[in-house]
Amino acid sequence: MNIAIDNDIDLNSSDRQDTIKVENSSQDVNKNFDLDIVFQNEVVMKNNKKYFKLFFRPSISEKKWNSICSYYFGKNPNAQSISLYFNGGTCVFYAQVGSELKQIVFEDKTDRVDFGYYRISKSENNKYEFLNYEFKSVLIPYEYFEDNNFPTIRYTASYKYTGNFVDEGSVTGLINLNRKPQIYRSKNNLTQYNLISSYLTNQFNVKYETGNRDLITREIDYEVLNTSVNRLDFDVSLKFKESWLGKVETSIYGTLVTNFLNQYVSGVSKVIGVSSTNEILLNNKESYYDLKLKDDAISSRNDQYLIENQNFTAIDWKTNKVSESIYGQKGILLNPLISDRVVFKKTLKLNDLNLVFENEFLDSDYTNIFNSRIDLNFEAVKVEELNYLHEDYYEVDWNDKESAIKFIHENQKNIL
Repeated sequence: MNIAIDNDIDLNSSDRQDTIKVENSSQDVNKNFDLDIVFQNEVVMKNNKKYFKLFFRPSISEKKWNSICSYYFGKNPNAQSISLYFNGGTCVFYAQVGSELKQIVFEDKTDRVDFGYYRISKSENNKYEFLNYEFKSVLIPYEYFEDNNFPTIRYTASYKYTGNFVDEGSVTGLINLNRKPQIYRSKNNLTQYNLISSYLTNQFNVKYETGNRDLITREIDYEVLNTSVNRLDFDVSLKFKESWLGKVETSIYGTLVTNFLNQYVSGVSKVIGVSSTNEILLNNKESYYDLKLKDDAISSRNDQYLIENQNFTAIDWKTNKVSESIYGQKGILLNPLISDRVVFKKTLKLNDLNLVFENEFLDSDYTNIFNSRIDLNFEAVKVEELNYLHEDYYEVDWNDKESAIKFIHENQKNIL
């Protein structure tokens, strides 16, 4: 059984690639504005339409913030705290679609976002207080990214700071996303990374959260079921489990994102769309098979899915082909007349991740499944032989019990 993942990165955990990178057009390391990003790297369905979910929040670079605090407390040695007030601004996003740069229109038909107000206060002993330091979320229609594994979002944003630091202006920047599936494989298990990732420009008083990091992973346990020597196809069982990737300090993400992440791990917010397609790969297939592959039955309970074939087949010895039969065997029989390579291919689509299972037979020679045995023991208790002529047989009245018994006794002979 071969298992592959379309367009995957098959990796060790140390080989994972960054999912998000945010850049301002200005290369000034002391920039006063930046964007924090949380991205859900899988399709979200709403009203039968596909979207991607993006969270974003205006922030300030760590180096610039430290510089502001150092200058302020140095100039005001008796100050007990410093406060940064973000008093609003707007942001417009653009997507590169082919050779054209398009302004993104979100699911709610708006094409720009107004930033809210927030306050960040820091005391002289390095304690922080956050007020309304929250992300906003938008649903980006699927067609802006389509099959692009490395989409780029451009943005133009305005901002205004008041309080102990005063500044306002506008900035353009890039959000580079890596949507390529990143999978770690082990026996009967796949670990999927870059499901939900974040990019934070400032850790404030939280360690290890600055920059890019994966937040959640998904374990996929799979099992191939109902295989046999004369069955070409098979069924598959899948089980999912989401978990935090290492320690995640959710306080820095605010209420909206924290609730979303907690619900995702507990199974409330996630969307697992499972579908399947089947295919028989065989030269001159029409000479051996005369049937239409039915859609699999897909059932689910909690986080477990069962994908079962719905064909019942038998061999039509008049045509020497495997065909559909209500009296046949469940599944697709392997035609014993095939002497060529034949493969049954099942592709499972989990949201936008494709798992490909292939069952390969190099020939259909069944002789190797029969084993002779010469060590059988048996005991013959009594063997009798009945000798008679045909004309004598027909003269017996077999409806007369006594006549029949007399005929047998007269003609039988013990031989063992």
